[in-house]
Amino acid sequence: MFLQIRIVGNTRPGTCKRYMSPLVFLRLKKSTGSVKSDLQLLEDLADRVVKEHSVFVTTSKRSFVDKCSLPVGIRIYVSAAHTESDLQKACESLKSVAASLFTD
Repeated sequence: MFLQIRIVGNTRPGTCKRYMSPLVFLRLKKSTGSVKSDLQLLEDLADRVVKEHSVFVTTSKRSFVDKCSLPVGIRIYVSAAHTESDLQKACESLKSVAASLFTD
């Protein structure tokens, strides 16, 4: 199975490298067909990134009381305290784990 994740929103027109929001939202490029399966896959990815690379990312959770249906995805919070090196490590960690997880 080969799955991809993509960045949703947060970019300035004409560029993928500059973000206007401190929150970067990643979701599956193509759903597995089940919200439960999508969430489990992304939770596995987030868990492995924390365990193997010490990079903390969270999955979005759905609630029955939510008025709008949020997409299943991974949230990455960026602050002014993060260095370019921190962001590069987070990207490389996500790529590494996603490559091994999604090709299994």
